[in-house]
Amino acid sequence: MKVIRYLALVSSVLLLASACDLAALDLEEQAGGFGGFSTNSMAVTDSTLAGDIGTVSEIDDMSPDVDAYTGGGVDTVTTIGRGSGGYGMAQVTINGGVDHPALRDGMSYNFAGNRSMDGLSVNVLGCSGRRIYQWDFDDDADEVDIEVEDDVAAGTRTIYYVATWRASASLFGSSTPQTTASGSFTVDLP
Repeated sequence: MKVIRYLALVSSVLLLASACDLAALDLEEQAGGFGGFSTNSMAVTDSTLAGDIGTVSEIDDMSPDVDAYTGGGVDTVTTIGRGSGGYGMAQVTINGGVDHPALRDGMSYNFAGNRSMDGLSVNVLGCSGRRIYQWDFDDDADEVDIEVEDDVAAGTRTIYYVATWRASASLFGSSTPQTTASGSFTVDLP
């Protein structure tokens, strides 16, 4: 009986871990450290984050904390910015990588749901709360629009994105209005 209670307790604790916390831990393991956003295994030279994510509004950070990881054809760039009522985090994952052949200068794409095209998909995980890693909101964007801008002379690519989360209600009776955040990041091309 004690074993069953212990397993139930452990299962409950694991279910309470948010996707944002797990994503941050995954990045930490892959990139060798996440404390203070100091480890970049992918060079991000510039980034922005603005708008509303879940419970935090008026994020307007022209140089948010940023961390990036690349591996296995998947590039992930995580930014955290301060807004009214706390912090917002946007974790952009590009399955196919920032150097995917479909990503060309001047191109724009829309990704909704699990849509992919030519082996390329883009997802934004958004989290927000009064303190970093104490998230009240934790959800994948329902829709992501991106635009690509290359600077051939500098050897960089900038990805501009707009992520939208539809209004939702939780099992606990709280609700979150529709929110939209935008951002960008610039990476060195290989």
